Amino acid sequence: MKKIVLLLLLSFPIIAFAQNDNISNENIALQMTFSPAEVTASAVLELNYEGAQDLTLKVFKDNIVVEEQTIAKGNMPFAKKLDFSTFASGPYTVKLFSADTEVKQFSITKL
Repeated sequence: MKKIVLLLLLSFPIIAFAQNDNISNENIALQMTFSPAEVTASAVLELNYEGAQDLTLKVFKDNIVVEEQTIAKGNMPFAKKLDFSTFASGPYTVKLFSADTEVKQFSITKL
């Protein structure tokens, strides 16, 4: 009986880690925020989930990429300040990609 309990206790962290290691784009998209929606100089991208992931951030103006950055997110939640001070006024679209798959899209207005 002790061996069975010990085996169950030892296998639980392995199962939990294996499930947590598999990050799905649908789950993380719900935990991404970009604020404010009306930008004067800068905005903050927050990735509020655990698990390492490489992302590509692209900023579009009239369907043309005006900025592109690679984000190497570590295991902990992450925040990045983005500078929009040199951008012209008007609407922009910010898209996040993981392995060439769009994960999340934000619409902003540069004032």
